[in-house]
Amino acid sequence: MIEKVDQENCIGCGLCVEICPMDVLRMKTDFNIISQPEKKKPSPQFKAVIVYFEDCMTCFTCELNCPAGAIEVGFAPVERPFVI
Repeated sequence: MIEKVDQENCIGCGLCVEICPMDVLRMKTDFNIISQPEKKKPSPQFKAVIVYFEDCMTCFTCELNCPAGAIEVGFAPVERPFVI
């Protein structure tokens, strides 16, 4: 599952929003959340945010492609049944 987007490290490039196969992320400004910024170049006014956390399929695509290393993805803990 996607765990966090470090807002201090995010450069606002929007690459994670563009490449996420499950549409989990959006770009946020101080005023609203949008699918894609109008500009293609990085902008400090835009930051990536997790909008649909539960839809993440843990593919690591966003983490592996983030040029700033601002995204952390981890595996969800597996619950195993208690067996006697």
